[in-house]
Amino acid sequence: MATRFRKDDKSKDRKNTEAEVHMIGELDVGWGFDIEDGEGLFVEFSIQHGQSWLALSRMAESCQQTQTAFADESNVHVWNQPLDFHWVTDSLTTWPRLRLQVWKLDRNGRLDVVSYGTVSLPCTAGHHELTVSTWTPRGLRNEELYAAFCGSRPQLMQLELIDKGAKERHFFPTSSSGKISLTVDVVLRNFAYHQIEHRPFVEDRSGKANAVGPGIAGLRGSMTGLGKSIGLN
Repeated sequence: MATRFRKDDKSKDRKNTEAEVHMIGELDVGWGFDIEDGEGLFVEFSIQHGQSWLALSRMAESCQQTQTAFADESNVHVWNQPLDFHWVTDSLTTWPRLRLQVWKLDRNGRLDVVSYGTVSLPCTAGHHELTVSTWTPRGLRNEELYAAFCGSRPQLMQLELIDKGAKERHFFPTSSSGKISLTVDVVLRNFAYHQIEHRPFVEDRSGKANAVGPGIAGLRGSMTGLGKSIGLN
């Protein structure tokens, strides 16, 4: 995994040459959720990534939760949840994604899932502002009637569906829900040592630039350069 380095590395302290990705930011606010007055919202979030990524921070390897926030006069829920993700990696494949699950706390103290969402974390160094559009599953007619009167909506049995693309979820009926904004500052360490160049993200017409994550198209030789330099090939 992250213990493999360039073949020409003769240094004793090889840990100083590992490719590191550090993301610091904040899960800011949410708005547009279909809930009643007096109900609060909180977010469970976790990171999904490939096997080549080794977490160096606790937040990057476990599920986390914000506090319960109630809407202000503008119907905005403010969380200001700090984010701190840190990894070492020997491959840029399966770039980390943030998985979100929005819960509500009603006036009777009951908890219920409101919506789900996911977003690819930025691949370029610097400051980034992201907006995540969430969605909620649509159930059968009797389930929708139950949700209308009792407030408990259908939930996902397998959270892996959140990470699937639109083409893989075409059979799965959903409805749009609220949005969540977050800010992320990305620091890349030792990428130049492994001859990986990161440039501003430019999306192509085919959409292939988003296959791994935002900005991955700006990494010249990203899919093979790092593997060759560390000794995977």
